[in-house]
Amino acid sequence: GKLLMKVGRHSAAVTSVAFDREGMNIVSCGEDHELRLWQARK
Repeated sequence: GKLLMKVGRHSAAVTSVAFDREGMNIVSCGEDHELRLWQARK
């Protein structure tokens, strides 16, 4: 695949990523026990 954008990083491996139903937000979680919520941009 092609890299579309870079976002801030977790301090450990990311284990899961999901988009909301409208595709406007992304949530990621990782082995650092943090959830991060990102606003998706077009």
